[in-house]
Amino acid sequence: MGGLDLQATLQRGRLVTQPGLLARAHGGIVFVEGVNLLSEAATNLLFSVMDTGMVRVEREGLSLHAAAQFSLIGTYDPAEGQPRRHLLDRVGLISGLPG
Repeated sequence: MGGLDLQATLQRGRLVTQPGLLARAHGGIVFVEGVNLLSEAATNLLFSVMDTGMVRVEREGLSLHAAAQFSLIGTYDPAEGQPRRHLLDRVGLISGLPG
């Protein structure tokens, strides 16, 4: 999600933030291997960012907002269970077996 860059903050004497994975993927692709294994919290967070196109981090006096519009590509192994139903309702799914 991003947050405080502690080393840069200590060196510069002021708060320095760093973008997280989703903000760094802005304009590109996010690849999630094992989307069916994501926690409910991680899935909900991913949906929130996909809905708004923004990453918002608010904690302990730190406020970070960054654009995060991306395409999502995910994989899963059906033997490990199906992706959450609300994930299947919101993203396209192409299934197939190798070979």
